[in-house]
Amino acid sequence: MQYLGERLTTYPVRIGHEWMGTVSAVGEGVDRRWVGRRVTGDTMLGCGQCRRCRGGYHHVCESRTELGIRGDRPGALAEQVAVRRRHSASCRIR
Repeated sequence: MQYLGERLTTYPVRIGHEWMGTVSAVGEGVDRRWVGRRVTGDTMLGCGQCRRCRGGYHHVCESRTELGIRGDRPGALAEQVAVRRRHSASCRIR
């Protein structure tokens, strides 16, 4: 895995990059109505501050983390995954 060779991740790796789930908790300042909603979201999580992120290109942010593979963030196969509100979207399951 290239990310191991470049030291962007370390073992153990908890994989899973395409995900959906149910919001179980929210952080300070986030609307509590999110709890219980089914969501899906992005895998590549930009810093939100750099020129690329501000321009809508968070997937190529040099400081990005990637669920399950970059930045020691657990992937979707973990029991729980924490992401910022801006990286998730509510979805309707019919």
